[in-house]
Amino acid sequence: MTNAFTDANPIPVFFGTNTGGSGTSKGIYAASFDPDSGRFEGEAVLAAEIPFPGFIVRHPELPVLYSTSTETVRAFHMGEEKSHPVLTPLNAEMTQSEQAAHVSVSPCGKTLVTVHYGTGRVVVFPLHEDGSIGPSNQSIQLTKASGANPDRQERPHPHSAYFDPTGKYLLVPDLGADRTYIYAHEASSSCLTPRGYARSAQGAGPRHLKFSPDGHFVYVLNELEQTVDAFAWDGQAGSLQSNGTFAGLTDNEKAETDGILASEIRIHPNGKFLYTANRGHNSISVFSIDSSSGELTRCQNIPAEVNWPRNFNIEPSGKWLLCAGQNSSNVAVFAIDPESGKLTPSENTRLTVPRPICIEVGN
Repeated sequence: MTNAFTDANPIPVFFGTNTGGSGTSKGIYAASFDPDSGRFEGEAVLAAEIPFPGFIVRHPELPVLYSTSTETVRAFHMGEEKSHPVLTPLNAEMTQSEQAAHVSVSPCGKTLVTVHYGTGRVVVFPLHEDGSIGPSNQSIQLTKASGANPDRQERPHPHSAYFDPTGKYLLVPDLGADRTYIYAHEASSSCLTPRGYARSAQGAGPRHLKFSPDGHFVYVLNELEQTVDAFAWDGQAGSLQSNGTFAGLTDNEKAETDGILASEIRIHPNGKFLYTANRGHNSISVFSIDSSSGELTRCQNIPAEVNWPRNFNIEPSGKWLLCAGQNSSNVAVFAIDPESGKLTPSENTRLTVPRPICIEVGN
């Protein structure tokens, strides 16, 4: 089975949204994006009406999209109808916990993991051959908390989960504990085994992370301190070794706004550039990556062109960065300089999406 959009141009883009409060969002939205022109074609349409589809992720091989939703995780088949991306429900499974903050799928496509910020749980599900979700077969309760920030670190708060490129390990940043936990992953049984952890600074608040494309380095985004911890990754031993911590914002930039929270981290497909977003400051920071040491050098901080940039993504060609503004209900597009990685806003490209908080690019 192949994705209906594999050879198509434009490509589909899906948006997880916040359906709570007085907002107008009704679920997962979709739009078509042309990487040649850097423009969205038409308006965003409602692809699946579900409550709180906060985080979404694609299957690595099948045309299947997974979404968090209240106390469930859901699977959808991705297709196309009248030139619009559409989602058809496959199935849903209970997480036995509150709303998940994040969902991740193993590179082999056999395991799905949800992470629950409020309850401190990591929940594991096997996936069937058609991409549908099986009942949960493992639930891990985290117990540690750093307490450095009494408002945010009073108990464990795992915020996300990421498989390494081989799928042999899963890493879980825990904002409440200032730790990134490492688990061995057994694909045949879809089970996790604890293998240790790496520390962030007290009060840093690890949120999301990304592996470099070659799998040699790991970069952990700290939400509370707006920093990035760089680690060398030993894929044989399943261990992290610190390569230093790098500031996403200068002291002067931090002084410009109160209540700044880092949100998302992405690495360019060529592995040369790294990007972070800063809510409150409403900006994106750009770094170059030293290919030998993995160290970072910040080369740009630019307005995000949206209010509260909760999430952003880079489309597969590496030409464009798409940034979602939760509070402004819009998506801004930036051109990426292929030599420096720096961003230039595309002034004529805007898309209205109600309260977007996650972007998943098709293909």
